[in-house]
Amino acid sequence: MKPLKIMVLLAFPVFSDSWFPPENKTFYSNDSMYKVFVEPKYREVFESKGCYATLFKKTGRKFKRLYKIILDNPFSPVDVLVDTSGRMVTLDNWHSMGYGKNVVVIYDEKGNLGRKYSLEEILSPEELNNVKLSVSSRNWRKGNAIFDNYLRILVDLRTGVVIKKINLRDFSLLTETEN
Repeated sequence: MKPLKIMVLLAFPVFSDSWFPPENKTFYSNDSMYKVFVEPKYREVFESKGCYATLFKKTGRKFKRLYKIILDNPFSPVDVLVDTSGRMVTLDNWHSMGYGKNVVVIYDEKGNLGRKYSLEEILSPEELNNVKLSVSSRNWRKGNAIFDNYLRILVDLRTGVVIKKINLRDFSLLTETEN
């Protein structure tokens, strides 16, 4: 008689999700002195690398356009943060949160790309294995904010919430001891 082999598969739940087409969206800095207007790129448009972002600075009662750039995000970022000096951070890609080499992209005050991070560069392998999944995305963020030249991201894991920080001056990911 042959021994019976039993295979146990560990399965994590995967949830469905739906995404409407991205729309034009405006994001403001905490002090409302800067605003970013994001124009998504649609699948049928192939003339550019990514979508557009225009940064404005408030002067008096009006906003003055500082620059317009092509973002590293192929269609549109999910979120955009602007600090009080005009540095910009895009978070996640439309319809595929948590995937790609540009999950977090940091631009300097002049709109130059400073650094981009994949989720694999931000999270440890153990943390990455505990990210909640949907059909199209890795739902890793619970919240995010910019404080004192640092991007602070609350990472939502099945095991709890952890905090990750990125220095916006030199674009470095801070270690646990630096948090």
